[in-house]
Amino acid sequence: MIAGIDTGRLPDTIADRAIFVRMQRRRDGESVERLSDWRAWDEAAELEGWAARTASGLRDFEPTQPEGLDDRAAEAWEPLLSIADRVGGEWSARARSSANALSVATDRDDGGWGTQLLAAVRDAMDGAPKAFSATLVKTINANDDLPFGAWRDGKGLDGRGFARLLKPYGIKPRGTVRIGDDTAKGYHATDLADAWARYLRPSQASQASHADQQSPETPPEHRDVTDVTDTAEADDDPLA
Repeated sequence: MIAGIDTGRLPDTIADRAIFVRMQRRRDGESVERLSDWRAWDEAAELEGWAARTASGLRDFEPTQPEGLDDRAAEAWEPLLSIADRVGGEWSARARSSANALSVATDRDDGGWGTQLLAAVRDAMDGAPKAFSATLVKTINANDDLPFGAWRDGKGLDGRGFARLLKPYGIKPRGTVRIGDDTAKGYHATDLADAWARYLRPSQASQASHADQQSPETPPEHRDVTDVTDTAEADDDPLA
C-alpha cells in the first residue's frame, strides 16, 4: 500500500498494477463516521483469523476478469475477485463492478507523463500522417488542460524534453520530415502507431491503427517496453 498526496508523478509501472482509492478532504457540514484504532485492530484480527482459515481454498479459484483490465490490473484484482467469489452472494458482482469503476475506466487514460504525451501527440496530429516536432511542442504547450506548458518555470516542454519522454517507447524524431515545401525534424504517425495501440485505450488508439493501415511505411522496430517508466530529467521536471 502506498499512501500520499497525489502529485501525478506515480510511474506507469506502479500505477497500472495498482488499485486507486482516491480520498477527499471532508467539507464543512459533512458528517463521517470516525474510525477508532481499537475497533480497527479488533476487526483486523477477525479478518486475519478468517484469512488463515480460508486462504488455501482461494487457490482453487480462477476468477473471471472484467473486460478491459490489462495484465497488471488483472494481477492486482485476481486475489480480491477470488475472495469475493469465495464469499459468494452479491459480492462477486460488487467486486467486478468495483474493478470496472476503479481500473477499467482510468486505465491507460491519465497515467504518467509519457502516456499523457502520447495521447496529446495523437490529438495534436488529428489524423495527419506526419507533423513537425516544433509544431507538436507548440500545440501541446498551449493546451491548458495538459501539464506541459507549465514545465521549466512556465517556458513549457522543449524539443529535447519532448523527444526524451517518447524515447522509452522506442520513438525517435526523424531528421527530415517534408510537409508541403517545408522540411524539419518531426514524426510520422506510423512511428507512433505501435505505442498508441499499446499504451492508450482502444478508443484512443483507433486513429493510430487507421494511419498504420493506410501508410505503406513500416513502423520502426520497438524494443519490449512493458517496463517503460517515464524518466523526465530535472530540466523537464515541473518541480525542478
